[in-house]
Amino acid sequence: AEVTVLFADIRHFTRLVQRVELPLLRRFLNEFFQLFTEIVFQWQGTVDKFMGDAVLSVFGAPNRLDQPSLAAVQAAWTINAMFAELRARWLVESKEFTDVDLGVGVTSGTVFLGNIGSSRRFDYTVVGHEVNLAQRLAAESTECRIYVTEPVRRAVEQVFTVLPLGEMLPRGMEQTVPVFWVSGPRK
Repeated sequence: AEVTVLFADIRHFTRLVQRVELPLLRRFLNEFFQLFTEIVFQWQGTVDKFMGDAVLSVFGAPNRLDQPSLAAVQAAWTINAMFAELRARWLVESKEFTDVDLGVGVTSGTVFLGNIGSSRRFDYTVVGHEVNLAQRLAAESTECRIYVTEPVRRAVEQVFTVLPLGEMLPRGMEQTVPVFWVSGPRK
């Protein structure tokens, strides 16, 4: 299936785990996942899975979309704005939330979408290079920046200002990839 993948990863979470009470942490994560899910649904994406402090979502399948990349970047932009508010609220609870950041990667291409698992447990999920790449871009991203690949840049550049960051060699990948940063909606 041709889809757009949005991967978001809470940065500096490992440090947070060591410094904040677990019930507080659980509340923070649940609030983040709730916010993330609502926004992804608002832009007609699908939340594929929660992975610790990260979320994987897909646009364009199983729901068909005319512009999956645009929907994904719109969602990512909204998630970032809401994340900033969430962090500000949580800073009141604990100063440990100061460094909490969100890494976001958006990629587009062909993936396998379907049931994967064992005879005892199946997951309907998405697998492929684009998923790994989105995850790597989210890991490279800092200061809540949205990192995107060339196909995504092409799909959104009429609506968003997208700046080149140059070639990156994401961890575990064999080839460099041109990476772009979504700096904001065009006026």
